[in-house]
Amino acid sequence: MRLSRKAPLLASLLLAAGCARDPGPDASYRALARAVADRDADAAWTQLSAGTKSWLEDRAARAAAAAGPGVVAGSARAHLIGDAALGVAPPASVAVVSAAGDRAVLRVAPAGGGAAREVSAVREGGRWRIELSPPAAP
Repeated sequence: MRLSRKAPLLASLLLAAGCARDPGPDASYRALARAVADRDADAAWTQLSAGTKSWLEDRAARAAAAAGPGVVAGSARAHLIGDAALGVAPPASVAVVSAAGDRAVLRVAPAGGGAAREVSAVREGGRWRIELSPPAAP
């Protein structure tokens, strides 16, 4: 008898949990852009995919080793919000172009005009993360 009285409450809690809205890959990109503009390395770092973090860490370590002790920060997070971040403005628009399973492609239009670019996102650990590609080798 006790279970039958609690069943409606349990059902409503499960329904509410199931209806929790996934903020989507576009929200993750906006959060990343906002964190970089605010120079909040920790917040920006949480929006990046594991693969992106890996190549950023490798790149930061190589830059620090090539420059010598104390010249260049060996922290990928420091590079993420370095001097280049001073000119970052929130994008004019971010739209999901395609999404299938745990992968999505976004079209990001820069503030102030200019050509939009496509950015990949991947769902990791139940959250959308932005997947940046390493720059092309010179």
